[in-house]
Amino acid sequence: MEGRRWSPRMAATLVLGIAPLTACGGGGGGSHAAAPAAGPRLVQLAGARTGRARGATMFLSVEASGTPNGSGRVDGFGAVDLPGGRADLTFDLSGLAPDAPRRLPVRVIGAKSYLDFTGQPLPSGITLPAGKTWVSVDSTSAPTLDTLTPFGDVTTHPARAMQALRGVGASVHSIGAEKIRGVATTRYRGDVALVDIVRPAPGTMPAAQQATIRTQLAKLEGTRVPADVWVDADGRARRVQVTITAADFTPVDPSAAGDHTIVTTTMEFSDFGRRVNIVPPPVDTTVSVNDVPHLGDALGVNGSGANATPTGPWTTVQSGSTSGVDWVLLEAAASDGTSVCIGLDVGTRVPSGQPGDFDCLDRNTADDPITVYGSNVTGSRTYVFGGTVPEADRLTITSKTGARVDTVPHGGTFVAFLTGDDQVAHIEAFSGSRSLGTCVDTTDTTTAESSASVC
Repeated sequence: MEGRRWSPRMAATLVLGIAPLTACGGGGGGSHAAAPAAGPRLVQLAGARTGRARGATMFLSVEASGTPNGSGRVDGFGAVDLPGGRADLTFDLSGLAPDAPRRLPVRVIGAKSYLDFTGQPLPSGITLPAGKTWVSVDSTSAPTLDTLTPFGDVTTHPARAMQALRGVGASVHSIGAEKIRGVATTRYRGDVALVDIVRPAPGTMPAAQQATIRTQLAKLEGTRVPADVWVDADGRARRVQVTITAADFTPVDPSAAGDHTIVTTTMEFSDFGRRVNIVPPPVDTTVSVNDVPHLGDALGVNGSGANATPTGPWTTVQSGSTSGVDWVLLEAAASDGTSVCIGLDVGTRVPSGQPGDFDCLDRNTADDPITVYGSNVTGSRTYVFGGTVPEADRLTITSKTGARVDTVPHGGTFVAFLTGDDQVAHIEAFSGSRSLGTCVDTTDTTTAESSASVC
């Protein structure tokens, strides 16, 4: 987005939602002209009929506006095996940041996604093993992969769009005739259930997190979002467009209510019936994200403890109100016995079970004294929270604009609020006047410090 620098985390954001393309599949049967049907029924059938085509070419665009970093756009295209759960796509990320790559290959096979980092920068201090260029991410073993957040993963939206058509509302109406890549279609407008878009596809949900995700999904029941679908003469969807706002996720996280982010995702399909053969990249060039120290953290797909998830009850560590914003910081034990889970609820001082924003990461040590667990915009403030070493009695947070905020940690956790949509540049921990260490945001190279860890 405008003013941002390229970060591998952006690539991960793309990949996380692509795997559920399998949800596009429908029942058997060949292609045939659609029987006369009312708008809602015709749109409901479009997802299944599109899936029957098996292979197709897909064009994808995701456009965000109203975000703290301005507007941004991602484009992609490639081959998809709709019922087989496979995709071979190439993304153009230059609409996210001036130095972002124009060509990032991604392959998706069921629950596994593969990113080709050939020639792509990695965060400071992180390198891939010799000869490795592909990084694999398995959604069933990356606990934060499918956790619902107010922003969501933008490519989760198109991945769910086809299955969501089955629950289109009764208010569907025809907009008129339009051509999509030279093919005559009829455009229909209606709304679909948000829960159908963000629900993880079968086989892609970490087993340890199933109960948590089901609870979050239940909170979204009843929320509907606008959708347009362009249906051809064979009853197949040639284009699907869904618009989601961050505020749609308010039932999951109250802080989303003041977020003005709007994400519009558009998928187009052509070449129905094309032969598609998508295979994993060569084993000798592939490394798991879990086998590269700190890479999962940098990509935002898992913690250092790759399989850690919350176990036991969440307990309140601290709570308060900052500039009129109520908050409560919570902690829970992690399933691996060594990590710790820290979460923040914004807009309340009373915990409601699972916090809206949380992660499970390794406990802080002298070598890694500060860890940012989450940062987001709520109303007129940007919050940042995380963990630190127990001996820290003060943290100084410096923003990208040079503003400084001091905060007192409690129980190895901290929370602070910045003005407006300012972003963290670096954080320093102190014990009295002695510095315990610094972490930096490597998405801005002007703040890079060789002796500091990555926030």
